[in-house]
Amino acid sequence: MNFHYDTLEQCEAAINTLRTMGVMIPEQIFAEQKRLIAQKQSAEKAKTETPIYSTLVANYPYGEMPEEKRKCIEETVDLLLEDGPQAAEPGLLLGKIQCGKTDTFEDIIGLAFDRGIDIAIILTKGTNPLALQTLMRLRKDFRHFKDTGSIDQQPTIYIEDIMKVWRKLRQNVVDTNKCVFVCKKESTNMQHLIDMFKTNQTFLKDKRVLIVDDEADFASRNYRTVRRQALTDADGFPIEQKSEVELAVISQQIDEFRKFPSYCRYLQVTATPYCLYLQPDGELNLNGNVVKPFRPRFTKLVPVHDAYIGGKQYFEDSKDSQSMYSHLFHQVSEKCLSVLGKEDKRYVNSPTSSANLYDFTYALVSYFVATAIRRIQVRENKERNYRTSALIHAELSRKYHEWQKQLTNRIINDTKQALADKKQTDQRIWRAINAAYDDFTVSNKKGREQKLIKVEVPKKEDVINEMREILGNNDYIVQVVNTDNEVVNLLDQESGELQLEATANIFIGGSILDRGITIKNILCFFYGRNPKNFQQDTVLQHARMYGARKKEDMAVTRFHTSSAIYHILSRMNELDNQLREWFLQGNDQSDLNAVFVGYDKNIKPCAMQKIKVSDALTLKKQQRVLPVGMWTGSKTATKKKMAEIDHLVSESMRGQKLDADGFFYMNKDVAQQIIALIEDTYVYDEKYGNIDHKSDMKELLCALEYCTERSGGKLRAMVRTDRNMTRIRANGGFIDSPEDGRTDLKPARERALHEPVLMLLRQNGQKEETEYGNIGWNNAPFYWPVLLTQEDLAPVMFALDQRRKGKQLTIDLTEMLEGINPDEVLKLSYAGNPIDQFGKEGTTYANAEEAAVETRWLKESVASLFIEKDEQGNWKHNPAVPFDEKNDHGVYSLNHGHFPFVLRDYKYILLRNGRNANAPLMLLELFPKDEWIIDPRGDFDEENNLLDDNGQDILLYGSDVIYDKNMNETNFEDNSITLWYIEYPVKRVVKYKSLKK
Repeated sequence: MNFHYDTLEQCEAAINTLRTMGVMIPEQIFAEQKRLIAQKQSAEKAKTETPIYSTLVANYPYGEMPEEKRKCIEETVDLLLEDGPQAAEPGLLLGKIQCGKTDTFEDIIGLAFDRGIDIAIILTKGTNPLALQTLMRLRKDFRHFKDTGSIDQQPTIYIEDIMKVWRKLRQNVVDTNKCVFVCKKESTNMQHLIDMFKTNQTFLKDKRVLIVDDEADFASRNYRTVRRQALTDADGFPIEQKSEVELAVISQQIDEFRKFPSYCRYLQVTATPYCLYLQPDGELNLNGNVVKPFRPRFTKLVPVHDAYIGGKQYFEDSKDSQSMYSHLFHQVSEKCLSVLGKEDKRYVNSPTSSANLYDFTYALVSYFVATAIRRIQVRENKERNYRTSALIHAELSRKYHEWQKQLTNRIINDTKQALADKKQTDQRIWRAINAAYDDFTVSNKKGREQKLIKVEVPKKEDVINEMREILGNNDYIVQVVNTDNEVVNLLDQESGELQLEATANIFIGGSILDRGITIKNILCFFYGRNPKNFQQDTVLQHARMYGARKKEDMAVTRFHTSSAIYHILSRMNELDNQLREWFLQGNDQSDLNAVFVGYDKNIKPCAMQKIKVSDALTLKKQQRVLPVGMWTGSKTATKKKMAEIDHLVSESMRGQKLDADGFFYMNKDVAQQIIALIEDTYVYDEKYGNIDHKSDMKELLCALEYCTERSGGKLRAMVRTDRNMTRIRANGGFIDSPEDGRTDLKPARERALHEPVLMLLRQNGQKEETEYGNIGWNNAPFYWPVLLTQEDLAPVMFALDQRRKGKQLTIDLTEMLEGINPDEVLKLSYAGNPIDQFGKEGTTYANAEEAAVETRWLKESVASLFIEKDEQGNWKHNPAVPFDEKNDHGVYSLNHGHFPFVLRDYKYILLRNGRNANAPLMLLELFPKDEWIIDPRGDFDEENNLLDDNGQDILLYGSDVIYDKNMNETNFEDNSITLWYIEYPVKRVVKYKSLKK
């Protein structure tokens, strides 16, 4: 019989009962008693040795702290506080979006305090709301350690914003408390932190400091190119220079601060770590300045709790048609997103009549249906009134948020009127109500069948009455949130979350509502940010619908976005899972120290300024990876290594039947051993001009590791001997194609479908003297390995070292514009040779009618180059031209064929064919503005949509279907839109400078 007791009290009660009954007590019960006594003694000892951490564990807000979470916390602290040459390099706490990272790093701080850390510095995103939210959260979660004045009180923790203590922090406060200081990643805050340690309270340098960098991929490591004047020789040609890269201001300040404490450990915290893994390995040297390492030396994953809702539900479980989560995604048309992204007065008066806006109307109406359902369900369970939220994140620009608020309020007002009409005459709204109720009924049923929830959907009549009550009592708020102050005013003083002040709370905003901001009970997320290229670290942080969510809420939660955006987000979820799987499988323990970050043709891991100094490498399907420029040791020096390689190659082939082209299967470990031996035969030195290629073999090993991990360890190989490829090309560059395209590469590509191919090319390595010197080798044989990645490889990026090659500097325009007011010069890029269009320097045209012209299309994205703005930032209207305000489409207004705006009065155009110092330049003098020509020349597709000048992209939707209250349709085409075309007639070619020799 198995005797198991949860507590010592239970066990001893059982022993006493058996003794009273006179029954012999089994030895197993005594063994259990001994186990429980030891457990209790261990807990009491831990409480004595780790009073802060033990208190946090005992007061874990969700019951008993899971063992997996405790393991994460304790192992993270062990790694952070270990000694050694790399101990001061960052560690990373990697968690999913809103999965409990803050709670976890608070516990890490607590245990680190118990283990000797004196001060924790928490770096937050540089916004007031997040700094305030962090302070509120810390004070709430560390409330057990507030100083009460009691003599026997357990350790106390002093918590404050750096802006309040940087001048006046007293030493006795630090000596008698553990301290937590919150510092925004903003230049003034960071400088005050530096001053506090450097000059104001120098005693702090001797304290043991832990930096917790929350959202460490945001602002903590950015680079910028130093702007220097480009130098030219006597003939006006640029002198070759490398651009200088330095840390951006906040990144410099963080790096500077890390150098002050005598003992400093660094913990990065984020859900989007891509730029961190793409940092160079080790210290950097930027223009002679040594910069501390920023790439994580270890990674610990925050466990996902049972209540967490994230990418799995939204993009994986949702694919199962029988799942409750299959109803989460509601498709929004591109037309709808376009309307929300540009103020268009056609829609102001009656947005619910427009088919183009129906998806937005449905999102808002269904949100109120969902809110009514949840309020009834919660009330039936005898809980307090339930408050919900909706988030509209359809455009980054603040000026369009008020536009979206106008549409939102108008749709809500139409919904109010429709509900007040008991005859239900406005079918435009009732169609959405009925569709939403039916959809929620089905998803609720599936949730009950899956045993995810127990609650049922209330009767439709009850739901409608609940909606009438909410809307009739104006028990809702539509709030634009796009400034720090607006967010601060909405924060709950206890929880730090956005306050829900009404039953239904609709928040409209942009990037201010991303990282770190927590919004409870989101039932509707309308997302329309649609750039041409998505940055994964930015877009994933917009997913505010992730987090601890009630399953009952999820039955009526909807994610409204376009099919294209949903597909991108789904792909990001796959890439994110791929990265996490890398750590779960223990691949980060490899000596190669490379982490592979996935990307896609439409998805970038992060902004390029975050990894500017990294030699970030990509791996794609059927890509060749090989060393270049290596020199070899002498024949005597490499003889032993070559014998070992020859033996390993021979043993690998033994017992295998080579195919027709000589390919065979090789063990991955053997391949790695061979490559390591090959590297030992290579020499890298400045005198051979190959220092920049020193990491080539490490890159090859990393690529081999990743490819074989994806192929289940399978690897094909082939060996070619007696090769005589030279080292240097005729043009002076290193040879980078040692394989024969027909006999080597072609059959290798045919085999590299599901596993990589390693080509081992044994070179004779002979010298080859020419008039330019030795273009061959060192009279020593060697192997030249070439790895070909497999066809089905998903693309990834990784980084090992610092970028060595700089970019050419931008040319100084001072000489070209000497004596000219820069405000009178329109600077434009130009493709082709401008001489063919405008003539040579000095060419003059007699009149505007016969002159060469420079032409441009007036698109909204570039209109500010060509049109003046008024004091309010709106396009400036020409008072001499009547404007058709009823058909105001901004820069796309046809205005009955009369251009209504004021053009900028340029006197010159500067054309540049490129951005670097070798770019040709041409300065053109223009005829006066009254001789410019501007015409409406827009092209339209079959549906009357205005097209870009490429004839493909839609600039503005010109068609719609208008519904009346009875759902009768009327097709509408707007003939008041156009794309304006400007012709600038050239009077004279003032200067031309071709900087290419």
